[in-house]
Amino acid sequence: MMSLIDLDFDTPEAMLEEVQSMMPIMDALIDDLGLSDIAAGQSVLEGISPHFILGLSDVHLDAIFATGLNFLQAGDVAQAQAVFFILTTLKSIDYRFWYALGTTLQMQQKLAEAARMYMMSLGLKATDVDGYLRLGECLLAAEELENALGAFQTAYALCEDGHGQEDQKTAAVKMIAHIEERMHLEDVGADPTSLKGNT
Repeated sequence: MMSLIDLDFDTPEAMLEEVQSMMPIMDALIDDLGLSDIAAGQSVLEGISPHFILGLSDVHLDAIFATGLNFLQAGDVAQAQAVFFILTTLKSIDYRFWYALGTTLQMQQKLAEAARMYMMSLGLKATDVDGYLRLGECLLAAEELENALGAFQTAYALCEDGHGQEDQKTAAVKMIAHIEERMHLEDVGADPTSLKGNT
């Protein structure tokens, strides 16, 4: 059975095409930003980041990111998702944008898409504890216990190395214990479904 984290992409461009195909309604927003302009499009093809082409500084991107977070806090997941998708298009090397996009997808129970966004985020910042915690949640929800356990163990190890906070470490410990108990129950032939409410 294929795992959520089996990323079947030969190139980064293929990954970006997959992201865009998930949300075709974003095409109009990309047009509004001027990325469909012939000169801008050519620059993108030449490897120049779209945020440079549009003259957007990191301060501008941070302000857009804050807008997305405000939408998310207000419960407007669709608007937040649109903002974060635009940000991944404008500056694809910022791990925060992929993580935030993953969060919106996870909230919509789009586990495979969310897991892919978290993997992209972790590819850009491999020490992000929250990224492993959220990835673990997606894998656990998909009943991939071993992969989920690995994600939570990585989060714990990073906390031990000084990359995380105490609450993140506590969350990782709790989820590791939960998964190990479920795996033990499955090994002895017991019904592990009674533990599902503790995820």
